[in-house]
Amino acid sequence: MPEGRRGGSMAYTYEAVIPSDGLDLFEEAPCRYMESLSFARMSIGGRLGAQTSHEFRRDDELVSLSFIGTGQTYFRVVVDSESVPVVPVVLDALTAGVADFLEPFWEATPDGPSRESLSSLIRELRDKFGRAVPGQA
Repeated sequence: MPEGRRGGSMAYTYEAVIPSDGLDLFEEAPCRYMESLSFARMSIGGRLGAQTSHEFRRDDELVSLSFIGTGQTYFRVVVDSESVPVVPVVLDALTAGVADFLEPFWEATPDGPSRESLSSLIRELRDKFGRAVPGQA
């Protein structure tokens, strides 16, 4: 669902359905990313109808992240906020999360073209959406 109006009030929303095997990676990436932007994790736990939910607050900004089971093998991911555009947050969290995932493989790769290729990929992932996120240092 694109960002925009929802329920009569202006809100930013991002929704995706992901397989359960991607849930751990996706859940960890935005949590670490939001904390790196000085958002405090306000609550963790199930909301009504949600498998897991997280809320992040920085000053007057609040971002919610929920995972809702849609069967045995898929989850609906919902990221929403009244004040923060969430699509850049999701994209940057994903690219930073993949870069974090690749770093141990890069560290274990001997010097040479393969190591340089992984290093270049990690740099590209980290730089891809970073400038699009409000408040990022």
